[in-house]
Amino acid sequence: AMDNVRSLLERNKQFEEAHYSCRELLEDRINNIEKYVSRWLVIGLGVNFLFMALIAVYFNFQFISLRKKVDHRYFLIKESLESIHGVKLDKGNVAHKF
Repeated sequence: AMDNVRSLLERNKQFEEAHYSCRELLEDRINNIEKYVSRWLVIGLGVNFLFMALIAVYFNFQFISLRKKVDHRYFLIKESLESIHGVKLDKGNVAHKF
């Protein structure tokens, strides 16, 4: 039984040594892959955020120009009634005409 345990420990040690030498061989390649991936991830995210910011600015200006085009007099609100009829309303009654 002890021989069995000893051979298992020996095999385990050999496996660990092989594992470490393999890891050392792969370390540079893995580092290169990680650098490459992280570089492109950062570039991609940067481009994405820039694109999103440009879209936000574009639609903001579109919305502002649209809001300027829409005349508030199309809507039945107090300001539009005052503007159309040239009066000042107070609690639903005409306060004075201009």
